[in-house]
Amino acid sequence: MIGARCADSPGRVVSFGQVIIDLTIRVGRVPHPGEDVYADRAGVAVGAGFNALYAVRRMGVDAVYAGALGTGPWSDRIRAALEREGIAHGGVTDREDDNGFCIALTDADAERTFVSVRGAETRLGPHGFDNVAVGAGDVAILSGYTLIHRSAEALSAFMRRTADHDFPAVFDTSPVIGQITDEQLDELVSYRPIWTCNEREGGILAERLGLGGTPLTTT
Repeated sequence: MIGARCADSPGRVVSFGQVIIDLTIRVGRVPHPGEDVYADRAGVAVGAGFNALYAVRRMGVDAVYAGALGTGPWSDRIRAALEREGIAHGGVTDREDDNGFCIALTDADAERTFVSVRGAETRLGPHGFDNVAVGAGDVAILSGYTLIHRSAEALSAFMRRTADHDFPAVFDTSPVIGQITDEQLDELVSYRPIWTCNEREGGILAERLGLGGTPLTTT
C-alpha cells in the first residue's frame, strides 16, 4: 500500500483533506454585484489541507498527502510545494483535471469571503483512498470539505475499512459542517475522531448532535 511504513519507524501525519491554490486578495470592501473595486494586495499560495502538513513538517514529523493531484499549472505548483517541504504524495494522480483554487477576499474588517472552484481533489471515486495505509503510531487528518464532493465516497470507504483503527484521527469540521448529510455525521461519530472547530462550527455541530446549549471546547 502507498504510504505504508516500517514497524519501527516513527509515526506520520496522513491528511485526507484537499490541497488547492489560494488566490488571496485584500480589498477595502467586497464589491456589490456589477461593481468594480481595486485590490490593495494580492497573492498566490498553496493552501487548504497543505497548511497542516506544512506545520507538521516544521515540527520534524513525516507527512503524507493522501488526496488527489491533478494535471495542470495549479497541480504543478502544489506538487512542487509538497516536494520542497518533504511531504510525500500517497494519493492518486488525475491525468485529466487540474487541482482547484479558491479566491479569498479579505476586507478592511478582516472578514473573509470565498469563491471556490472545484478540481481533481474533489473527484475521487469510492476507491480513491484504497492504496493509502495508516498504521499504529500515525495520525489521520480528515476534513469536512472532503465530505461535500464526490470525494466523500472515498473517505467513507476509508472509514469503513479502518473502523477498528488503532491510530488517532482528527476531524477538521470546517465551515461546511452544516452541509454534510445525517448519515455522514453518524458515520463520523461512530469513527470517534478528535473534533476541531471554531465557535461558529462548534455551534452548528452541537445543534446537529442535539446537544442544545451544551458548551463546547473550541479551537
